[in-house]
Amino acid sequence: MVLLYLTGALLAIIIGLVLKLFVRWDNTFSKLAKQIPGPPRVPIFGNTFQFVVTSEKLLPLLNSWIELYGHRFLYRVGTYEILGLSNPNDIEAKTVKSVDYDQFIPWLGTGLLVSNGEKWAGRRKLLTPAFHFKILERFMDVFNQQSLKFVDIIKAKFQPGEVFDITPLISKLTLDIICETAMGVKINAQDEERESEYISAISRMKFLQQYRAFRPWLEPSFIWNYFSYGGEEKNLLKILHGFTNEVIKQRKLEHSREANDTDEGKNAENVDGENYYGGKKRSAFLDILLEAQRNGDLKSDEDVREETDTFMFEGHDTVSAGISFTFFLIGNYPDVQEKVYDELCQVFQNDSSRPITMEDIGKLRYLECCIKESLRLFPSVPIVARTIQNNFELDQDVILPPDTLVVILPYQLHRNKEVYPDHLCYRPERFLPDNSVGRHHFGYIPFSAGPRNCIGQKFALLEEKVVVANILRNLKLTSTQKQEELTLLSDIILHSKDGINIKYSPR
Repeated sequence: MVLLYLTGALLAIIIGLVLKLFVRWDNTFSKLAKQIPGPPRVPIFGNTFQFVVTSEKLLPLLNSWIELYGHRFLYRVGTYEILGLSNPNDIEAKTVKSVDYDQFIPWLGTGLLVSNGEKWAGRRKLLTPAFHFKILERFMDVFNQQSLKFVDIIKAKFQPGEVFDITPLISKLTLDIICETAMGVKINAQDEERESEYISAISRMKFLQQYRAFRPWLEPSFIWNYFSYGGEEKNLLKILHGFTNEVIKQRKLEHSREANDTDEGKNAENVDGENYYGGKKRSAFLDILLEAQRNGDLKSDEDVREETDTFMFEGHDTVSAGISFTFFLIGNYPDVQEKVYDELCQVFQNDSSRPITMEDIGKLRYLECCIKESLRLFPSVPIVARTIQNNFELDQDVILPPDTLVVILPYQLHRNKEVYPDHLCYRPERFLPDNSVGRHHFGYIPFSAGPRNCIGQKFALLEEKVVVANILRNLKLTSTQKQEELTLLSDIILHSKDGINIKYSPR
């Protein structure tokens, strides 16, 4: 009886503290809520229960709020007061990474995606040389070999006119590329008939993180771990960390073999004042991390792994989504595809197997416009979160208090009629230089924006150009779905619920 009484008293205290927290939070943001429109709130819980939706309903929900309240709206999920933005003028605001990324720490550690302050600045400075032009140029042979191998696999696996989902195949292709270029390890994912265990684990992990983010009661680790989600996450982490640990192990063994062939134990080359390490003179990213560990700039194996995990995730999944949606759109617009093919024929003189060079890439201007327009309509990361650190003046008399969560919406921004009047039309020509004059520089942010933009965006765009060019030199693609038929899932990375179904005919 006493135990029951004590349990009830403890529960009452907890509920009282929670209610006090919510009331204090409401008072802090009450003025802001009067200045910025947003959906009606339920007392105490705000808009929390409106966000308990499947990932396929998230973008439509945000679209409906924009229709009702405009491109700046305020809502609350749990204790988070959230400002949704899809207006380029507002997005220019200076903000930092969101505390929502803390739940990624078990997976990605406190690497470049999650860290802030001095650690973020130090890691950014350390890794920037990995994306130097001359290093990216060394990746061209891998981009070419793997994308031409993809063409051969498609021809061997499917008959002309046969419909298939291209997304899992592109995912294996980009995984092969990221491992061989940035990590220096061949894994031959494209040779596997079944989906990679690593790719499956990433897909499920993205779902769990999205699911948790919109259910505030699951935020505390002890509650998350109490349910089956916590156990499943731990099993997924074994797969994800096991994969990256094996990649790092293989690269370290390669370094050891190279050390036996040299007196100094390493090869170093200066690239415009920046040190580049790696015996193969290719895998800059992981080699820079390992060299930093030897020098003491990174203290532990965990430091190396967290940056490797981050780049493996961001450099594989986002690029895969970008390429898949590019093929979806090009396959829906035969006139656009023919313009791309004509440009390819002019550059390569009808030679469909000659490796693409950096010089060639500079000539493929229309192809670049097609990729940019695809990323406009289907940005790989449709939602980006930031947190206000100090009082920030958004407009005259509109002050954002500290801890305001700012959610930037690239998907809705890129379909903002004020920025793109024909916002639903796939028109690559809009990205030609003359047609881009006057467009707000924050009106197009497929790789985020500001100082914390994607460090690997040059790598990603170069990879996409080579892959798309090599495939379209050899195959004519036709989409079997229309844009309005796609059901989009926003599980951190944007993708289609039913895949990207296409058929091909050989060139």
